[in-house]
Amino acid sequence: MNEVRRFLAEYQIMPADGIVARKRGLNLLDHYIVYLGVENEINFFITNLEKEGVKVIDEYEVIDLLNRFQPINILKFTGNEYERKNAVNRALSQIGKPYSLISNNCEHLSNYIQSGSRKSSQIGFFSSLLILGLIVLGIKNRIL
Repeated sequence: MNEVRRFLAEYQIMPADGIVARKRGLNLLDHYIVYLGVENEINFFITNLEKEGVKVIDEYEVIDLLNRFQPINILKFTGNEYERKNAVNRALSQIGKPYSLISNNCEHLSNYIQSGSRKSSQIGFFSSLLILGLIVLGIKNRIL
C-alpha cells in the first residue's frame, strides 16, 4: 500500500473531502486538493495549479505533491451521498478552467466543490493586509 492509500485509509477520506496542505518550509499560503474517488484501483484527486489550471491528478502525482506539501487539515464533506455525488460532478465540471489567484485559485475550487460557493479566506486575509498597509502608508505620508 503506497503512502497516499495509507493516508486515505487513516483519515477515512471520502469523495468530495478536501485536503489542505502547506508547502514544506516557510510558506504563507495553503494548497487545496479534493479527493474524487477510486477507479480501476487508482485514486484520483482534483486541484487547481497556477500554470495548469484545474486538473485531475492520480495518486502517483499526489505522492509528488506530498513531497513538497505537508497535509495540515482535512475538510470533510458534510452532505449526504446524493449531495456528495453532486459535489464530485461540480468538481468534474471545472476541469480545464484557468487558474486565477483572485477569483479561481485552489481554495476557491475546493470551496466550490464542497459548498457550491467560490470563496477564499486566504485572499480575503491578504487583501485585508494590503488595505491595512495602504492605510498605514497613507497616514504615515500625511504625518510627514
